[in-house]
Amino acid sequence: MKIIILGAGQVGSSLAKSLQKDHSVSIIDERAARLRQIQNHFDVRTVCGSASHPNILEEAGANDADMIIAVTNNDEVNIVACQIAYSLFKIPTKIARLRNKNYARYPQIFNNDNIPIDFIINPAELVTQRLVRLVEHPGSFQVVDFINSRVQLVGSSISSDSPLHGMAIREFRQELSDIDARIMAVYRQKQNITVTADTVLQAHDDVFFIAEKINVPAILEEFQPNQTKFRKIFIAGGGHIGLGLAKRLENDYLVKIVEHNYDVCHLAAESLNNATVLAGDASDAELLNTESIDDTDLFCAVTNDDEANIMSAMLAKKMGAKSTIALVNSLSYAELVDDTYTIDRAISPQRITIGAIQTYLRKGDMVNIYSLYAGQAEAIEIVVHGSKDSSPIVGKTISELNLPKSVSIGAIMRDNQIMIAHDHYTLESGDTVVVIVTDMEYIPNVEKMFQVLPIFL
Repeated sequence: MKIIILGAGQVGSSLAKSLQKDHSVSIIDERAARLRQIQNHFDVRTVCGSASHPNILEEAGANDADMIIAVTNNDEVNIVACQIAYSLFKIPTKIARLRNKNYARYPQIFNNDNIPIDFIINPAELVTQRLVRLVEHPGSFQVVDFINSRVQLVGSSISSDSPLHGMAIREFRQELSDIDARIMAVYRQKQNITVTADTVLQAHDDVFFIAEKINVPAILEEFQPNQTKFRKIFIAGGGHIGLGLAKRLENDYLVKIVEHNYDVCHLAAESLNNATVLAGDASDAELLNTESIDDTDLFCAVTNDDEANIMSAMLAKKMGAKSTIALVNSLSYAELVDDTYTIDRAISPQRITIGAIQTYLRKGDMVNIYSLYAGQAEAIEIVVHGSKDSSPIVGKTISELNLPKSVSIGAIMRDNQIMIAHDHYTLESGDTVVVIVTDMEYIPNVEKMFQVLPIFL
């Protein structure tokens, strides 16, 4: 398949890297130096110029392209490029990143008769959803929804006072005798370890478990017994993400939001009803002290400045904030924060955006796809089709599938009933299953097993 990527930033270059193996990829950007870097590392074609100019698109191969992915930093450039791609070159599939939330209010305009975009990604909304999930589940570092939000896959660290410390996984279910849950992956010192019934959990292990949403809070209490529900939340940054997060939380939590830009601060004050809005700098120790940062349950730094987010979150943690989250756009910075315990969690809009695009690219019977643990693993919601004669999995128990150690089935929905997967369960056509893959090399095996072909093949 021939794919044109518009924009050679973090998202565009990461997409080029992931797609180059199986597809013919061209990437357009106005920064010649950036394109030279990409050419030195990836097997892709580069074109220097404006992504919305017809001649540049034509030079990149738009005449016979199958897909265009517009991820420049300008919403309007992305829109115009998709319009030209469809009107002039008849490119079948158009994907665009649109950051301005106002576009989402009018979804009816995005069709081939008006603005021809097939799939829109709004990073601010995706990040806000991720942050809300973390607030709802204190003690987690990642929460993703499956099967219409009835099932959740949750990542949490085992605290030193957890009853799970020193417990074999086979004993985990005994500890939660009235709750059905399953441990799907364990990371020790950032490295994945094989999960078996005899695997012994240790303090500070990062663990992913799957359960029905209603049971998640009780399970998290086992991981971190002293973790309490968040009550007081301090948000640094009043932009799209900060304001959106405050709106979602202000009716259920005590929310303070600080913004250094007076105009943005004024807009936030007009938009919020119950939150306290402050004009100032979140990295000002005096301000944090005045606002009792040591009595804050969660500090979220979500400005558009990576360095400011990292520094303010570190300062807030040092001054007594119980938990901190920093929004980090640079993937290099995100990896750096992942390797330090000074900040509790790093949220990367780039990773989330890339995950959303890859979900669309590999859709079909894949309902949802989430990147886990900084891209080391993946969780997939997928529909089973076929019969015993036509499918390698229909009619077989999970144990009979002989899955690689890095692939496991976590949950099944059948006839609207949720079942946490056990090895003796049999898969049937029409089942919706949640699959976790801890070694990304096995993703093609999973696709083949479930007879799901990426739309771009």
